[in-house]
Amino acid sequence: MITCVFKKGDEYTLLKVIDNQVRSIIQGTQTFRLASAISVFAVYLYLSSDLYGILKMRQVKKAKETSITLADDDVFNGLVIGKTKEVLFTLKGDKVTAMPLSSLKSFDVN
Repeated sequence: MITCVFKKGDEYTLLKVIDNQVRSIIQGTQTFRLASAISVFAVYLYLSSDLYGILKMRQVKKAKETSITLADDDVFNGLVIGKTKEVLFTLKGDKVTAMPLSSLKSFDVN
């Protein structure tokens, strides 16, 4: 009788310990999956933005040079790399210049 009580107690303890170990393994796996997903997403964002930058730079380098006449009749030659609602971005050599559109008189693509 005492042996049977010890055996049942041992089985109960064994089941509880194994159940807790399995839970901790599953929780560790879920944490690892979440960390892996976040890491993969961060690497994807970095690589895709890097690739976009490379492709955009190639496109800018192939563009034709533009002559821009400012409001004070100064002429600026360079590559147009982008434009927002109020600003025109140009590239001349290694220097990027931002010009307000209100200060432009005209620009011609050569």
